[in-house]
Amino acid sequence: SYFKQLFAQVTNPPIDPLREELVMSLSTWAGPERNILDETPEHVARIRLDHPILSPADIRRLRQSTDPRVRVREIDMLFAAGDEDDAGPHGLRLEKRLDEMCAEAERLIATGVTFILLTDRRLDVEHAAVPSLLAVAALHHHLIRKSLRTKVSLIVESGDAREVMHIALLLGYGATAICPHVAISTIRSLTDGGRLENIKDHDDAIENYITALKKGLMKTMSRMGISTMRSYFAAQMFEAVGLSRALVERYFTGTSSMLSGIGIEGVAAEVIARHRRAFPPETSETEGRPAPLLDIGGLYQVRKGGEKHLWGADTIRLLQKAVREDDFAAFRQYTSIVDDQSRERATLR
Repeated sequence: SYFKQLFAQVTNPPIDPLREELVMSLSTWAGPERNILDETPEHVARIRLDHPILSPADIRRLRQSTDPRVRVREIDMLFAAGDEDDAGPHGLRLEKRLDEMCAEAERLIATGVTFILLTDRRLDVEHAAVPSLLAVAALHHHLIRKSLRTKVSLIVESGDAREVMHIALLLGYGATAICPHVAISTIRSLTDGGRLENIKDHDDAIENYITALKKGLMKTMSRMGISTMRSYFAAQMFEAVGLSRALVERYFTGTSSMLSGIGIEGVAAEVIARHRRAFPPETSETEGRPAPLLDIGGLYQVRKGGEKHLWGADTIRLLQKAVREDDFAAFRQYTSIVDDQSRERATLR
């Protein structure tokens, strides 16, 4: 949520992903890259992917691979979620865990590992998930600094990646492929529970979701005039909005950050807040209170009690009233809601 993709600043779209689909490609290659100035049989020891979205079945195949050229090892994207009194501030724990992950990746590469699977599947009440984008970017830049980046592919099995922008960010910061396992398991549950119209088979529903992500990725790439996934990979076509320059320089090196903002402590605090909502204290049930529901949302569509929107029911009603009835007082009310955000801030200004 702290990143915004740059776009080619021209009046017409650089590429139309529908009409110019012929020149666009999501195919990519996974595995170690070798010297591009040489040509050996080992250069072809890579896996060709038609697109970078993997299913849980694909991840199982990777985990169970017996091919000596496909050596997969896992690194958990988790850090201790206990009270701060127990093991220090959460920000320091998150920072320490990122350092440990980088050191572990170095050690695995030294043993000949060609695929590192970053996973948060073992998340539990005592361990919170490191944000997958932070983990990927930190590892990607650390391995670049150590001249090891081309020796390994980073595969992400994450619960926090679910939308097109999430996938685009992970690819843009160095992930070769992503398995959005929570989104896929949610779709499976919705289908099996009969809550999706006209879709009875969860495999069809999951395929529709992956197809939507693929189309979204092509549209996202086209805004920068990029036609192939291999050109988008690790290109960092984003700017940070609301992250401190120190955090960006260390983990998202080279990304523009005009505003600065929160540091590692703020990121950890947001993660812990979400984690505690996922694992509420047991006392809430024993005291007879209902378990907390999911947040009402409203990020994309206006919802009562949800995110603040400039174009909400009040602003639209007042603008219509002012125009239809030539009511200047209603117009003044409308402008005060839009312009005066001293209480409910909704824009950077």
